[in-house]
Amino acid sequence: MTVNTSGTGNRIWSGPINPGAWHDITMEVKWSLNNDGYIRLWHNGVAQVLKGGSTTWTGQTMNPGTTQIYYKEGLYRISPTAPTGIVYHSGFRVASTQAGLD
Repeated sequence: MTVNTSGTGNRIWSGPINPGAWHDITMEVKWSLNNDGYIRLWHNGVAQVLKGGSTTWTGQTMNPGTTQIYYKEGLYRISPTAPTGIVYHSGFRVASTQAGLD
């Protein structure tokens, strides 16, 4: 997972995403133009340690000069010659509370 503000990518998490298996990713994000934003991430129900050694990464989560959220996900590769890959996304939901996701 990379947070990209002001054109600079900041990788805050990478984990074992094994091919051929479904993965449940849950994120809690406070969107902010300031450094009081935060991200928490759970992989298959387990809180993940993010960059900095905590389960909460804090910092700017929105691009400066914007008023809208820009979020994207997909299959990103380090090598352009990697073999073809397919990613299935199922059940993407957004809610203002954890209970709202159920």
